[in-house]
Amino acid sequence: MFNSIDEFKKKHRELRETIDPQRKMVTVCGGTGCTAFGSPSVREAFKEEIQKRGLSQKITVRVTGCHGFCEKGPVVVIMP
Repeated sequence: MFNSIDEFKKKHRELRETIDPQRKMVTVCGGTGCTAFGSPSVREAFKEEIQKRGLSQKITVRVTGCHGFCEKGPVVVIMP
């Protein structure tokens, strides 16, 4: 928990520094609705395909919290 906006901003900067700008990221919603609609299998399919193509060093697959579009789930965001 943060006690001030400055603490939040500091943590945000620290986390941003851990992200490799050259590495792509696939985020798969892990919220309740998306999970019910199959997001775990979508995530695994991405991971398997990325590994099969030898792209594990270039692409990260992560589970996130709810993206807010539960009725459209499972939601996937690919960055950049």
